[in-house]
Formats: sequence, C-alpha cells, structure tokens
Amino acid sequence: MNSLRNLLFSLTLLALFSAPIAKAQVSVYGTGMVTGFGFANNSSFGFGTDSAGLGGGALYDFPTTHLAVVGIDVRGSNSFGTHGGQNFAVAARVSFAPERSRLRPYIELGGGVINAREQQFTFVTSGGITSSVVTSTKNVSNGAVDLMFGLDVKINPSWSVRAVEYGGAAGGNNSNQAGMGWLSAGVVFHFHADKPQH
Repeated sequence: MNSLRNLLFSLTLLALFSAPIAKAQVSVYGTGMVTGFGFANNSSFGFGTDSAGLGGGALYDFPTTHLAVVGIDVRGSNSFGTHGGQNFAVAARVSFAPERSRLRPYIELGGGVINAREQQFTFVTSGGITSSVVTSTKNVSNGAVDLMFGLDVKINPSWSVRAVEYGGAAGGNNSNQAGMGWLSAGVVFHFHADKPQH
C-alpha cells in the first residue's frame, strides 16, 4: 500500500513539473449586453426596464502550470436610455483552460462603482383608477461588489468568442443603493498567444 501511495505521489510531482507553462497573456474584449438596474430605498426594492448597452475591458492572465488560470480584469459598461447607467470594476478572474479544450469557463469577483438613472414616480388617481407618472430622473452612484460567470470559446491563438456572461453587482447603504444584473456576449482579442512552453 505504501509503495502504491509513493508511486502515485511521484507521478503527481512528475506531472506538475513537466506540465507546459502557459505564458502571461494580455487580452481586450468588447461585448453587447442587456442590463437591468435595481434600486433600494429604505425597505423597498425594484427593478426598472432592461436596457441595451456596450461593455469592454482588458485582461491580464498570470503565467501558470495549472489548469486554472488566475488573472485581473479591468472592465466598464454603459447602458443607454432613461433606464441605463454605467458600471466600472476591477475583478480577480479565475478561468479553467485545459490545453486540449476550446471551452474556457470563468468566474470573477471584484469591486467598482455603479452610476444608474432612477426614475421618480408620482401616483395619480383619476376616476377611481390609480396610475404612476414619471416626474423626474436622478442619478444614483455607489460602490458595488461585482460577481460574474462566463464562457469563452477559443477560435485560434488570437481570438475567442465570449459565448455568454451573466453578472450582477450591488452595493451602497440602506437608504439609497443601486444594483444591476446583466447578460452579455462578444469577442476577445489576445495580444500574446498562450502557447505552452517547456
């Protein structure tokens, strides 16, 4: 039993030290997205209408010998219209990139700032029917924690398709805070091909 355990330990060490080393890699990306902003005021919380927008960012992946690749993502997004806003964040990123697979799922956790447009309503009753009327729009800005899950599909050493990313961000204080959720897809360009070296 001890000899089998020693053999497995030796094979594990051999695999780690003989594994290809992925080079550091710098990438940029652009996405189209659908975003929904939510607002909390004291005890109430509600989401506005979803809005279309654009996002983008830059990635730096550290060199690694493991299947998990650790990196940093600096990102921003802008959603248009009266229900839109902006989000800027810096996030730690872990992607799972086996050498023989084009699929690269990832998860990110970071922090940043949300700036969203919140509509103020007045309730009007006429003929026994109550309806809401938009009276003003104000900007709500606060810090936020961002969490994202996604999947990149590698096309060649220079390009990947961001098949999907789902993310959310929330923050602020109890009396006034904005949060958001988004679904996006796009393309990623890699400046340095992450070809393995021995």
